[in-house]
Amino acid sequence: LRWEQVGEEQEGAELKERMNQALEKEMPKKHPRFTAPLDHGDVVAEVSRTKERLERMRRDRENGVRDPSRWRRSRELVEAQSARLQWRITGAAMVGLACSVLNNELIFQGVDPAASAAVDAVKAVTTVSTLAAVALLAQYYRLVILLGRIEVHDWYQLGGGLEERVSLREVLGRRSFWVETAALLLHLPPGVTFEAVFVDLGAPVGCRAETIFALVCTSRIYLVWRLVRGSVLRGIPNKYMISRYCGIQMGNTFALKMVLNGFDSVLFIVLTWIALLVIIAYQYRSVEITSCLLASSTNPLCHPDGADGAPPPPGT
Repeated sequence: LRWEQVGEEQEGAELKERMNQALEKEMPKKHPRFTAPLDHGDVVAEVSRTKERLERMRRDRENGVRDPSRWRRSRELVEAQSARLQWRITGAAMVGLACSVLNNELIFQGVDPAASAAVDAVKAVTTVSTLAAVALLAQYYRLVILLGRIEVHDWYQLGGGLEERVSLREVLGRRSFWVETAALLLHLPPGVTFEAVFVDLGAPVGCRAETIFALVCTSRIYLVWRLVRGSVLRGIPNKYMISRYCGIQMGNTFALKMVLNGFDSVLFIVLTWIALLVIIAYQYRSVEITSCLLASSTNPLCHPDGADGAPPPPGT
């Protein structure tokens, strides 16, 4: 389509040039006072330079030659960088999730979180990985905004007026960024622990902070879907043109329809069901064990007899 447009532009420029030349010849005859030449500009030369530039870009793309300093103007390179950031964000978030689960298991093994250096060390790793994930998330949203600019720039052919730099203020103005940041920042930092206890049907039921935040951190599994969505959408040729002409929003819903279309959808459903079953089973197992039965329990509701802090035997 672009090559056809270039040819039409060149033919139109030549026709316009001939018309203007004829106009310059006829105007002095009808209007003797008209002597100033018209300033048409070198349109044909500009079209020729544009064609040469497009041909050079096509050759460079076929030969794999790219200018690394101009990667922010290339939609393919920005998408590739965005995909790498998605993997890094997911990896950092999963490290934090694994550390939270490890802390929860240490508590179930009778480790006192208030006096354990190992628990604090694992919490520190959780904090570092969480902050790294948030920092990478901000960079990812920069690329999301830049991709939107490139799409508008390329569609309307705005020339060289593409703003490549994305400020942090624009990232902070995205509501989705704050939602994801809140979901990632919910973790238990080092040196913080508590026990939440309530009475249900006359019996105390408790839950350690490590258990609560381990369950909260399981929400980070949503990042895996982002990887799946990106992989599906990147495999669609000319997806931006299809989206524009057909009025299709290629987001989560479209990617889900693509995944569920074909025989591979059975495998996707099976794997998703197994993953959700494991996550829900772990959550149920964690809340089923009351912290009043743990050696680290010190809440008075768990020990109303005022004993030496030792939990009552199971079944009493």
